[in-house]
Amino acid sequence: MRQLRVNAINEVQAEDVLQAAHDICSPLTALKVLLARAEQMPIGDLKDMLRVTAVRIEQVAESLLAGARQVSRLPLKDWFAHKKMELDKGVEFRLLADPCLRFDYLVDAGLGRVLSNLVNNSIQAGASRVTLHVWRSGKEMAFAVSDDGRGFPTAVLEALEDGRSVSVGKTGNGLGLSHAQAYVGRLGGQFQVMATGLGTTIVLVRIPV
Repeated sequence: MRQLRVNAINEVQAEDVLQAAHDICSPLTALKVLLARAEQMPIGDLKDMLRVTAVRIEQVAESLLAGARQVSRLPLKDWFAHKKMELDKGVEFRLLADPCLRFDYLVDAGLGRVLSNLVNNSIQAGASRVTLHVWRSGKEMAFAVSDDGRGFPTAVLEALEDGRSVSVGKTGNGLGLSHAQAYVGRLGGQFQVMATGLGTTIVLVRIPV
């Protein structure tokens, strides 16, 4: 029994390490991009992006120290700007949302991690266009990530339905679709993967507000 408890603790710690690594990679990539483009960027834009990056790093630090998922939050527009900056210039990343949501809706660390992972999965599937749709429907917030990539393999979709662990990245060290699905489930939300049949894959996340 004691060994089972130790194994369970080790699994939780390992998952926390993977999530922390995933979280810190995003602002680290942003800093590298800023360093490469600093001389060409207007000073105002540079300061804005440094501010956003600092908030993202603060999110990671507070989440690790306090064990919380919603300690620090970013306005949707800032989260989008930060994520767009870390993507390759050859990828078209768009945000379609009501103007009020862009400024007023706050993305917490947990949801930001889920959305970031879904966008990364789209890029890994060869997408050249990725769109994040955000809207409010009654007592739910809805987030849909659509892309023109290859879509998810059948084995991945079957694993999601069975509740088995899934990670699309080649190295297998991303958050993983199953972790994203589990996080949304803990919030009492819904997680769906859909294919339109027109070369578009959509991952829909609905969470109560």
